Amino acid sequence: MDDLEMRNKLVIQTNNEFSPTMMDFEQKMMSVYQAVGLPVEDILVPVNERKKVFKNFMDALEYMPQRQLEDSHFITKFMTAASVGLFDSALNHLWVETIKQLKIRIKRFDIDYFFDVAVPSERRKEFTRLEDIDKLDEIQLLEGAREIEFITEKGYRQLDHIRFMLGYMQQESSNQSETSGTELISWLEICIKEVITLDVPGDSSQAQLLLKRMKDGILSQDQVDHALSFISGMSAKHANVFAKGVFGLYLRQDISPHIKMNIKALMPTLWEQIDGATKNHFATTYAIYAFNKDKESAKLARAFISIVGGEDYLPDDIRDFEIKLAVNQLLTMHRSPRDNFYNEPPIAKQVERLVGERKIPISIDKDYATGIVDVFLTNGNGVCWDGEVIYKRLINRFTERQAYIAVTSFQEERISNKLVKPLPAEKYKEMLNIIRENVSSSLLIDFIDKLITYRGNYGSLAKDKIITQQVNTLRILY
Repeated sequence: MDDLEMRNKLVIQTNNEFSPTMMDFEQKMMSVYQAVGLPVEDILVPVNERKKVFKNFMDALEYMPQRQLEDSHFITKFMTAASVGLFDSALNHLWVETIKQLKIRIKRFDIDYFFDVAVPSERRKEFTRLEDIDKLDEIQLLEGAREIEFITEKGYRQLDHIRFMLGYMQQESSNQSETSGTELISWLEICIKEVITLDVPGDSSQAQLLLKRMKDGILSQDQVDHALSFISGMSAKHANVFAKGVFGLYLRQDISPHIKMNIKALMPTLWEQIDGATKNHFATTYAIYAFNKDKESAKLARAFISIVGGEDYLPDDIRDFEIKLAVNQLLTMHRSPRDNFYNEPPIAKQVERLVGERKIPISIDKDYATGIVDVFLTNGNGVCWDGEVIYKRLINRFTERQAYIAVTSFQEERISNKLVKPLPAEKYKEMLNIIRENVSSSLLIDFIDKLITYRGNYGSLAKDKIITQQVNTLRILY
């Protein structure tokens, strides 16, 4: 008779003797407890449920390699506790080992990547060592493992249910009786399959391999092309996780220049694959750093957003401040006596990125619209052609209120002074025609028509009493 046959015979024999043995044990122990005044009700799960655990545990062990069985003290404790009717204790032994083994495997995998995905941005700096994984609660650990696809979605849900049931059992001793022996032994099988026998993923993961290559050195053009092809084929779910890993890599203050170059080459394409929630996550992270006055992290997060043109996702208060600041910088450069034609376009592009497709709040409408009009009118000496195409796009997107502000901007002294010159006056008339095509208010259209056909010098509009009366009438609407 070989070892397997002897083992099976022993299990069958023990299983047949299980009920009378456990009943005899329970009666003797409960008699002692009762004699000394201890509670005996709702302490142990009925014997018939315990028998189901013992009857099926060999099936669960099929998934455990022999080399792991020899060190699996938790299974011995699990089965012993289950055999005597302490299902809550049995499940606790199993769960402690499951969490322990999950942490071991994550540490062997890529702890920085895991922290980048699993840890909220505002706490990321707290997690720099392997031991810091212990700062995460169990649900964060499970969710992070699911995010990096360490465990499957199905496995995550099963493990989260086991976590819940352990908590439920621990709330009240009688609650363990609601769990059948079949359920308990199935949880052992789940933990073994999903975590305890899990192989640590290696560099066979394409995303992991790509991250490693990005860290190791500058990517060649062939590697970039291959990476872009791989990224373009990613699902949103996979892209979201990979992007968080790249974002976390970029935020490290000791990041090497070649890593930044690699990220700049790949991230715009990756940005197109990720969902809105992940984009908002990056923008909100920047806002959190800015609010907490973490200047270095805020600077890096903001630079990352610029790489992908993600300004449209900035929180309103941050975005509004940056729009106003960018318009002021644009005006400063526009008024510079040197190189304004060369220096204006990059800042104009930044303004356009910040404006995006979202509404600009009323609080900065005037500064924004008047600023765009100011630069569009030129400095009177010549047109900044690379800037003008951007200014026209922004004017075309003016709201009705911004259009009103732009049309009546001659009330501003600096605009009025410009309109005395031929070129700014010509550009002002061009702007009026652009705006006329985009507004719907008949009163505003009529006023624009009056301005287009105005025979005096546009520099005199602010002093024209009839024009001023019409402006005051329109002001009520806007």
